[in-house]
Amino acid sequence: MTAGSARIGERVDWGAGTCGEPKYLKGTCVWELGQQLSLTANTIGSQSASTMIVSRWSHFDLRDATTRRVFEQTCRALVAALRPDWPAAKVGKFTASLIGPARKDHEVTDQAIAFAFYTWPETLTCEVQPAS
Repeated sequence: MTAGSARIGERVDWGAGTCGEPKYLKGTCVWELGQQLSLTANTIGSQSASTMIVSRWSHFDLRDATTRRVFEQTCRALVAALRPDWPAAKVGKFTASLIGPARKDHEVTDQAIAFAFYTWPETLTCEVQPAS
C-alpha cells in the first residue's frame, strides 16, 4: 500500500500494523491512520494469496474535506498496489468512478479482482478481494 501510494505520487504511509491474537483474529492485520481511518487485511482460507483488504473511514462526515481526501488517497493506494502496471491517471480515474459521490455501493471486477466501495451505517469502505 505504501509503495503503491508512492508510485502514484501520494505519500500515504500506514506504518506498522497489529496482527492476530489477542486483539484480532488469526490471519487479520490492522493498520490505523488517525482515529477514523484504518486498513484491514484478512486472509481468506488457507491460501495467502486469497486476501480481502479494506480501507475504512469510520464515523465519516462527507463535509470533512481533509479526511475525505485521505480516504480517497488510501483507496487510490489500494488500487495502485493491486494494479502496478496502471499509470497514476488511470488509477485516479478508476478510483473516482468506484467511489463516485460516496452515497451508494459500487462494485467493479477487473482481471479476477473485485474492487468495491460500500456504504455502511457510520462507515465507508474501499475493498478488494479475489473475484468469485
